[in-house]
Amino acid sequence: MIEKRDYFQLLLHFLLIVVLSLIQIIYPIFVSEILTVQSTVNSIFVIVCSLIVGKMIVNICDLILSGSMYWDFFKRLRMKLIHNLVYMDYEDVLKRSVGELTQTVENDGSQVIEFYLVFLMTLLKDILFLLGVVCIAFIKSWIIGVSLIVMLIFLFIVFRWINKVSEVKWAQTKQAYQNLFDMFSTCYLMMAELKKINRESYLEKKLNTFIQFAFKSDLISGFISYQLWISTIFSFGMIKFIVLLIGCTQNINLSFIYLFVYYIDLLDDPIYELRTQMENIPSAKKAQERVFALLKIKSKLHFGTKLLNGNICCIDLDHVHFGYNENLVLKDCSLHFENGNIYGLIGPSGSGKSTLINLIAHLYEPQSGTIYINNVGLNEYKEKETLKEIEYIGQNEKNLNPYEIVDPYHRYSREKIEKDLGYTLNDELSKGQMQYLYLYEALRSEKSVIILDEIFSYVDMDKIKNAFSKFKEMKKIIIVVTHEKEVMQFCDSTISMEDL
Repeated sequence: MIEKRDYFQLLLHFLLIVVLSLIQIIYPIFVSEILTVQSTVNSIFVIVCSLIVGKMIVNICDLILSGSMYWDFFKRLRMKLIHNLVYMDYEDVLKRSVGELTQTVENDGSQVIEFYLVFLMTLLKDILFLLGVVCIAFIKSWIIGVSLIVMLIFLFIVFRWINKVSEVKWAQTKQAYQNLFDMFSTCYLMMAELKKINRESYLEKKLNTFIQFAFKSDLISGFISYQLWISTIFSFGMIKFIVLLIGCTQNINLSFIYLFVYYIDLLDDPIYELRTQMENIPSAKKAQERVFALLKIKSKLHFGTKLLNGNICCIDLDHVHFGYNENLVLKDCSLHFENGNIYGLIGPSGSGKSTLINLIAHLYEPQSGTIYINNVGLNEYKEKETLKEIEYIGQNEKNLNPYEIVDPYHRYSREKIEKDLGYTLNDELSKGQMQYLYLYEALRSEKSVIILDEIFSYVDMDKIKNAFSKFKEMKKIIIVVTHEKEVMQFCDSTISMEDL
């Protein structure tokens, strides 16, 4: 994921942040010092302008660099996520919802990049600034330095406590409003009946009780958040008082006292920024877990190095067992498929028809037993090698353009296909027209194994009969999955899943 050039960019980004932090710390000191010595107005103007321009240039460079890094990382991460999503095992696809995958690719990816590039760099900048202020404090007075550290430790403890309490209280508030919503929904459904028995007052009293509870929970949560403000204001006020007191008693330069009070005011932003970013850590961690889980998905299927020379002539299942969890769908299944034959696959839903097809297509692997393609174990072939010769045609292509279904490589003109079919290819085809389109696709297929999955229910019997007569001439392995008993008569042999 991270390339060599990324390390250089990260190092440069780090150096720019260090420079920015140093400028932010040194700039007020430098201005304060030159104002205490006798300097011309012109010299002061040049120096101050130089510092301002320098800071502006560094800020612009950092902004450009961080922006380019963000979009570069985000683009590559999204491409990697999409690659893993597209090429994950069929089994893994079935385990995940569309919403989950969309959330991971669209939102979680950007959140993770933002966490590492924005949060961590912001954290670094704020920490450097805090350390700089502490060092300056110790240089002038160890008492001021110690007091500042104590204040920061106190604020850190307060932050931790408030975050923990806030999580609990916000959860309670959320639950309270959820209960209110559920209660309101229930009462609203009963509104008509309550009116019949004159119980509106009961409804109002019940809802007011829930509203009061939700408002109370919300008020407590808000009060806890305000405690942070109060603690910060108190801490900053105390350290300012200490600085002023020490300055008066130890004859510390007045310009330094003013300068340090200025620094204390500048600490507001880093501290609140740190707290805000810390609140995002739990959600960023969850996003990271989802992203890494998708990135770690590796194929559980086994492949070899052999190539398929020519067409698939025969397929053999040798004592194959397969099931989901502890439920065996196929038990000691042995079958033989040979080119030039049409095989009818029948059985009720859940009997294993789809499972058998998926095993042949190498979307699953047998738990025991072996599948042979041209007398070679399926696992010995390269990935996707055998699948190149298998044409699966089912009613799962409804979101595709009809022309793309029948001719994805545009080998035939649209006019020729429409002439053969006898109707125009558009997005408003009937079920019968769509199924006939699938049949047409099968008849035009150049692959040596054709699987037809439930595509006959709306097709005229004459068209089916004509199609099967052409299938026999094609000398391919044709596997037909259907509930239509009339279709079975055109098959050379019938395989009942209930008998396996």
